[in-house]
Amino acid sequence: YVACDVQTAYFYIDEEFIDFFGVILEVDMPNIKSKEKFVEYMTSKRIATLVLSTISDKHFIESMLKLEIIDYIVKSREEDLNYAVDMMKRIAIYKEHKVLVIDDSVIAQKTAKKNLEVLRFKVLVADDGVHGLEVFKKHPEVKLILTDYNMPRMNGFDLILNLRKKYTKEELIIIAVTAADDPKTTSMFLKYGANGYVSKKTTKEELNYTINNLMDVLQNKEEATRVKRQIEEYTTQLSKYVSPQIYASIISGKGGTDVTTTDKKLTIFLSDIAGFTKTTESLESEELTDMLNT
Repeated sequence: YVACDVQTAYFYIDEEFIDFFGVILEVDMPNIKSKEKFVEYMTSKRIATLVLSTISDKHFIESMLKLEIIDYIVKSREEDLNYAVDMMKRIAIYKEHKVLVIDDSVIAQKTAKKNLEVLRFKVLVADDGVHGLEVFKKHPEVKLILTDYNMPRMNGFDLILNLRKKYTKEELIIIAVTAADDPKTTSMFLKYGANGYVSKKTTKEELNYTINNLMDVLQNKEEATRVKRQIEEYTTQLSKYVSPQIYASIISGKGGTDVTTTDKKLTIFLSDIAGFTKTTESLESEELTDMLNT
């Protein structure tokens, strides 16, 4: 749906039969009395809101970013439009993922949870490393973990070491969120197996960019795995219909040199054979040929 004015935008949003997931919003349109209230109205409807506007004023952008929007993009070139569309696609994928926030600070938990829910993640929280492992055990489908360093019972280093015994960096994204300014601490996080780290003083936009980049790696890995499985299924099906020699030639990519063609006169006999489909599932191609010839 496209709205070129405020009235049309409100009309679409208020229609109950239209279930919007997200909106890419230009706030510099005629008849908007309050740009902030216009954005707040969209976010109050639990719609993923991305502001793409020509307004480049620094103070205005800062005021917008304090609202529960995904991001603010200054619209100046075609690439900005493409970025907005790609970002909205990411958000649509994120709503299927769970994130675990591990921090002994309630305030830090709430801040991270709020920012992540804007990105449409489903957020779980834990108070320390031991609690985090317990929550993760109950929810192994978690794709992303944000962990603090200094925590009672189990710190962030030991937590990462425990998780990396079973899950690689491509299978589970771990981001260290630390208040420490010591470069040694951040480098140790990476050494222990974190995918990346951010400071607790970092802005919402910087956190979002870090998450976006790392989640892209995870999505690419999952897509590659899906394609690989699909190819394996196709090749398994193919092996039932061609000889082992031709199958091996196709899979090796040397079909042009190993397979030749000849003209032959054929007699084709079509017949219904009782139980044939079930029989072929248990036979190799050579055995099937012998049976049919017999």
